[in-house]
Amino acid sequence: MPDAWRLMSYASCMSEELKRLLAEVRLRPRMTDEERENQARDFAAGNVGIEEPRVTRAVVDEAARRQVGQTR
Repeated sequence: MPDAWRLMSYASCMSEELKRLLAEVRLRPRMTDEERENQARDFAAGNVGIEEPRVTRAVVDEAARRQVGQTR
């Protein structure tokens, strides 16, 4: 079932505020690949940093650069 149809089947259960917010989100531009990569790195640095404070964003950036180099 396409997403639009699935959403319509739930529409009767949604509040007007939720419907408005969903419509607003659909109008926003999608993230670029660069934005998605930055978000993933921030997520990794933040989550690992909770357990290991020596892992910084710079460490995550360096690991990502090495990983990209290995996949080429």
